[in-house]
Amino acid sequence: MQIAFEYLKRGDGPSALPWAQQAVSAAPKAFPARKALGQALLETGDLDGAIKELQIGINLAPDSPGLHFTLARAYQRAGRLEEATRERDEFTRLDRLARTQRSGAQSVGGR
Repeated sequence: MQIAFEYLKRGDGPSALPWAQQAVSAAPKAFPARKALGQALLETGDLDGAIKELQIGINLAPDSPGLHFTLARAYQRAGRLEEATRERDEFTRLDRLARTQRSGAQSVGGR
């Protein structure tokens, strides 16, 4: 999984894909593995596959801001704009909550 994320960080989705697939095979209930596979599929143009994997990831970890952000990107690329907006809004809510818990309300503009 870490190798997949390293390739993704470098912008190399095709190289990340087999590592992400292997991670999901080894740990199908690990949401980071689903995120890695979803991102790799998104970067290689398999929008339907990416959306499916990211939705599974969200079912496993509904409070993960990163999953919602990546799913919003996938929906945007697929032209599913309402769903993209919903996921971006959920990302913003979860991100704000996480930052507030870490650093207090001042870290998110006093909200």
